[in-house]
Amino acid sequence: DAFFAYQNSQGGVYGRKLNLLQLDDQFDCGINRSLTDANSSKVFAFVGSFSLYDNCGADVFNAKPDLPDVHNALSREAGHEANNCIVWVSDKLWQTLNAEQKKWVLAAARDVSVQEPKRAFELENTAATKLEKMGVKIVKDVDKASFQRIADPYLDKLAKDLGPHADKIKTLIRAIN
Repeated sequence: DAFFAYQNSQGGVYGRKLNLLQLDDQFDCGINRSLTDANSSKVFAFVGSFSLYDNCGADVFNAKPDLPDVHNALSREAGHEANNCIVWVSDKLWQTLNAEQKKWVLAAARDVSVQEPKRAFELENTAATKLEKMGVKIVKDVDKASFQRIADPYLDKLAKDLGPHADKIKTLIRAIN
C-alpha cells in the first residue's frame, strides 16, 4: 500500500495510477482458479500472491504468458509458469531500464521480501489450524535429512544450469537448514 501511494504521488507509472486489488482464495483450489481467471484481464500483474493451491491458477498464467505472476511458487505447476518469478530480472532487461524504473523494481522487491515471509507464515498457521479442525494430523518435527540428501543433487544441477546467482541462492537455502 505504501509503495503504491508513493508511486501514485509521483504521477503513477507513465501517468497511470496504481490500484491494489486484494483477493482471498480461502485455501480453495476452485476459488483460486476462478479468482485468477476472473481478474487476469483486469490487472497488469499478480504480485506477492500466496496460496497453498497456486497450481489451480497456473493454467490461466500459462495461457497468458505476458501476464506477470510475481510470487513464490509452492507447486510444480506454478513454478513452471513462464511468467512466475521472485523478481528475477535478466541483465539484458535491467540494462534497458532507466534509473527511476530500476528504483521501482528494487522498491517492489524490498517490499515483497519484507511482507511476504511474515504473511506466508500467518497463512500457513491458519491453514494448519483449519486442517487440524478437519481431522488432519500435522507432524511438526519431521527429520528432513533424508529429503535433503535426495534433493541436493537436483538443487546442485539446477543452480549450475541457472548460473552464479542461482548458486548463491542455493547456498542461502542450505544455510537455512
